[in-house]
Amino acid sequence: MRLGTRSVPIEYYTLRIAGPAVSQSGAESAIVGYLADRPIFGSVTDSSGTRYRYVGLAARLPDGRYDVESLSPGEWIVEPGLIYRSEDALLRLKRRDRKSASLASTLHSWWSNQ
Repeated sequence: MRLGTRSVPIEYYTLRIAGPAVSQSGAESAIVGYLADRPIFGSVTDSSGTRYRYVGLAARLPDGRYDVESLSPGEWIVEPGLIYRSEDALLRLKRRDRKSASLASTLHSWWSNQ
């Protein structure tokens, strides 16, 4: 059993994908690159149908283990070292960013009128 940085099995941070995501029109996800002669799909689904989007390569520690502490909420490692983020997590991040921007704008307007 391989361990992550917190002595937790790396399997706790690894996503088992069912395959490339399929759009409503039936088209498979686009290939955005290759790593170790394997395609990197822009989006994938797991066995329960949850969709994930490719966000980059997994960081590694000097001893070669994955740096699981660098993962953001909703991010998972897919072998051979790819990071995918759940679309639900992406939606939550976008909503939070909109709320933050709205709050900043409101405060700026209020402060300007003082």
